Amino acid sequence: MRKPGYYREDWFIALLVGIALGAAVLANSVWIERLELLAYDTGVKLTHRTPGAAAEIVIIAIDDPSIQAIGPWPWPRNILAQALDRLADTKPRAVGMLLDLTQPQADRGLAALRVVRDKLTAIAPPSPELNELRELLARTETELDADAALAQAFAKTPQLFLPMLVDVAEQNGAAAAAAPAYLQRHGLINAIPPVDEITLPHRIKNLRPPLEQFARHAGGIGHLRARIDPDGGARAIYTVLEHDGQFFASLPLLLAASSLGFDSRGIEFDIGSGIRVGKLFVPTDAAGRTDIGLYSPSAGKTQAFAIYSFNDLRNGAVASSAFTNKVVLIGLSAQNIGTNSPTAFMQPEWTANAVASVLNQDFYTRPSWAALTEIGMLLVVLLYLMFALPRLSANSAALVTLLLFVGLFGAEQFLMVSEKTWLRTAAPALLLLAGHLAIAAKRFIFGERQRSEAESDSVHNYRMLGLTFQSQGQFDMALDKFRKLPVDDSVLDLIYPLALDFERKRQFHKAGAAYDYILQHDSSFRDCVERRKRASQGDQAMSLGTLIIDGTEKPTLGRYHIEKEIGRGAMGIVYLGRDPKINRQVAIKTMALDQEFEPAAREGARERFFREAETAGRLHHPNIVTIYDAGEDHELAYIAMEYLEGKELATYLEPKKQLAFDWILNIAIPIVDALAYAHRNDVVHRDIKPHNIFFNEASGGVKVMDFGIARIAAANRTQTGLVLGTPSYMSPEQISGKRVDGRSDLFSFGAMLFELVTGDTPFDGDSFAALTHQIINGPTPDIRKLRADTPPRLIAIIKRLLQKKLTKRYQSAEDLKRDLEQCRDELAEWA
Repeated sequence: MRKPGYYREDWFIALLVGIALGAAVLANSVWIERLELLAYDTGVKLTHRTPGAAAEIVIIAIDDPSIQAIGPWPWPRNILAQALDRLADTKPRAVGMLLDLTQPQADRGLAALRVVRDKLTAIAPPSPELNELRELLARTETELDADAALAQAFAKTPQLFLPMLVDVAEQNGAAAAAAPAYLQRHGLINAIPPVDEITLPHRIKNLRPPLEQFARHAGGIGHLRARIDPDGGARAIYTVLEHDGQFFASLPLLLAASSLGFDSRGIEFDIGSGIRVGKLFVPTDAAGRTDIGLYSPSAGKTQAFAIYSFNDLRNGAVASSAFTNKVVLIGLSAQNIGTNSPTAFMQPEWTANAVASVLNQDFYTRPSWAALTEIGMLLVVLLYLMFALPRLSANSAALVTLLLFVGLFGAEQFLMVSEKTWLRTAAPALLLLAGHLAIAAKRFIFGERQRSEAESDSVHNYRMLGLTFQSQGQFDMALDKFRKLPVDDSVLDLIYPLALDFERKRQFHKAGAAYDYILQHDSSFRDCVERRKRASQGDQAMSLGTLIIDGTEKPTLGRYHIEKEIGRGAMGIVYLGRDPKINRQVAIKTMALDQEFEPAAREGARERFFREAETAGRLHHPNIVTIYDAGEDHELAYIAMEYLEGKELATYLEPKKQLAFDWILNIAIPIVDALAYAHRNDVVHRDIKPHNIFFNEASGGVKVMDFGIARIAAANRTQTGLVLGTPSYMSPEQISGKRVDGRSDLFSFGAMLFELVTGDTPFDGDSFAALTHQIINGPTPDIRKLRADTPPRLIAIIKRLLQKKLTKRYQSAEDLKRDLEQCRDELAEWA
């Protein structure tokens, strides 16, 4: 066999990746540099810092509230002067103005006023009136000269430091024009000369110093420049910049030195090594830069530095002690004002970080051995990819690569956090991942491309297994086997009847999945489109506890065939069903347990359902609906009961309609007889009302329905503090949530009897709260006012039934039945 070419070898792929990455590193690839900076930022964030000198730095922010209160920026400088006068009185240790003071700010009328002043001066001889006019012009000139006012404020402010704005050239770039004389006195004197020109720091290309009238009052003038990284962030400061053979310190360095009691003459610059201020040493690279730390808020605080609004300072809303003996920075923080760069020193919080880093000696360094170590890591990774990884299995190679990656990243983070040393490992880590992925991709591309189709005997086995599972009723297993067959019309012919089986079992979601599989391969296969819609409707109906009855295939519920929907009750939907074993019609009441109850309460609800159904099923009385069966089918619980001919008693009730008293009593007495029987068997109905009484007008038969149904249907609601029953017919103890017995049913029966006699319910209200208040506290209405011909005995019976106190009510249904029979006999005698 011909041996594959070297270009297919793992070592060659690894070498290509190494060469490409090495070229990117040498070309200072922005993306690799961004990865390095991302790892650097992670180490900075993980480093624990104590506030130290950060607690001695205060920021006065020209923020949005200040802009709103004072007016658009820039403000007249006499506003700054007023605030500085107030600040000077607090005796700060040092004040840094982080504002552009390179251009004069004069009122438009000031020049014209000075021309008038000069002309008046030339007029002779002077007179009292002329002198008075000259004095007025002098005062007006003073008020309009905002720069003079600010300069006076600077003169009163001790240890004031101002910025000069600069552009930076490359190292050893062309020198700019000489600095003005008033600026040269702020250059560093104690600078150790460089050994050669290569070690010179970066030079200033364009210089814009503050105005001389401001500079003459400054304790120091420093530049505001940071190193801008490829991602737009700034992580290092230029401690010193060179200009025309003179060195100028950064403003943060001057502020830190002033805090320690030194001016620019106390700063010693060892070019290529670092900066020394007293006992402090700030290490720098050859270009005079140093990477600083960034401070986070300490425990219980939201900011790393104390920040006060400029407007609060101007209005005297800040205690003077907040600035006493502190380094105070004044700068812009309002949105859309000044520089938008998040890294420029003009932002006071960034400057505060730089000052705190100098004072706390908080720097990140790159030691002399870092570059060689990084080259060594690249070589080690390349050797691993070329010679070690090809000898490992896929799993072992992935594990070793992962461990190496974690080791590289972990080593960088450990050195950052513990030693504050930056070792750049992003390039070796990227080489590791890229090389591993390239070799893995090569193995996949040049490996086993051809994958054989399933053998004919395997296809046959899947087909036979699927049919076997289907015949055993294991439809899920059957569908799984059929899906493994190469799809053709014969396979779709197998899955179609399986989908029908899912439908018959009311597993509509699975039926839909089977139809979807068919339609993916043949969008017009038989009637799958219509079947899929029907399955979706069935799935939605099942989620609501509803059965689909469309005349094509009647569903089953347990062993019962569902004929049609005949109503909706307290539990759910009521269906007319047929028991196929004895060909008997039944009424089937359903409840969707998964809709009515939360998952955690569903099992308890299921137990209560069957317990209440069992209790009601024990009742055998000619005036109580007989319960035949109870069960559950796919989270749909049901009760099969006697199917009744007739109407609910509620259909005979109309407002103000007066029913015959003998008709009423002939219906009431069987109801009470049924309640007496139930109460003797310790069963309380809890929801006696006209809707739960069925009357067959042809036979005169009366049936009480739904014993225990109210308790079943509201089992989930009682947990939230609601009560069972229909409000208009509830007893006071029911409304109060107390334990109820048979006397509660008698109260509900009394309310229903009141309505049968008068056509109105005894208690009414505009709201549930008003209704319940009437039931608990309101008087029973006088029946005579509603129906004057009501027999006195019947009035007495109803009045006793509707007593608020249990002890004054009928104590048993037997007593009530006896009184009702006597009332009926009296009516018969009168007739």
